[in-house]
Amino acid sequence: MDLTFSLDRTDHCATLPDDFATVVEQKGDRFRDDFTRFCLYLASKNITVGDASLETVVVGTEYGNLDAMLRLQRAVMAGEPPVSAQQFPHSTTSSASTFLNLGNGITGGNITLNSGALTPVFALLQALLHVNSVRGGGAHVMVGDVYCAEAVEDVAKKAANRSVHDGVTYFNVRDGKTHRAEFHFGDLAGETDASFSDAADAEWNRALLTHRFLIAVSELAVGEKAALALSSGERSATVTVRRVLA
Repeated sequence: MDLTFSLDRTDHCATLPDDFATVVEQKGDRFRDDFTRFCLYLASKNITVGDASLETVVVGTEYGNLDAMLRLQRAVMAGEPPVSAQQFPHSTTSSASTFLNLGNGITGGNITLNSGALTPVFALLQALLHVNSVRGGGAHVMVGDVYCAEAVEDVAKKAANRSVHDGVTYFNVRDGKTHRAEFHFGDLAGETDASFSDAADAEWNRALLTHRFLIAVSELAVGEKAALALSSGERSATVTVRRVLA
């Protein structure tokens, strides 16, 4: 599957910066989890919207708002009165993406997806499907996780040798012809760039690897290519991006 696009920008957040309170609206912040805070910070720094009906939001995450869900469940179990919907506004599992749409007035779409270790490739695919079907369209994508203790414990069960660090990567792709992306699923035998393969990466969170890949994509000269290869057990996903126009 080949899809064309233009990469507008990319950014990464590994910790909440000191200017968070001045960049992000603080109303309702005490009910947010850190994953939502990371996403809102990156959105506030990077998202500009033209025609809101042509824009979509894609959030790719393995654990998402787990911290907020567990906090609400613990409050219920402890019988803490009152348990309010304010503690988990707008949604039960996808409040980060909902906040991004509401906060930026984006009306063209919203999806939260989880494909485990392969999530960044699927998130990019979803974004490119949008910009290839909507003339003048744009997709704002967040990929990554902020890990609560339960999430860290879960990763250890799957890959005890991997490091686990918070991190969310933002990127914006738009309707354009400067780049061409080719996707392969289930076979890593194709052409890949080992610099962007999680097989050689000690970190479980693929957000930083994805950010490095996207920076390389933004720096490609015409005719050059870069590839991101991710795997999980017997499942694999590879995206190869070529610069086709200046």
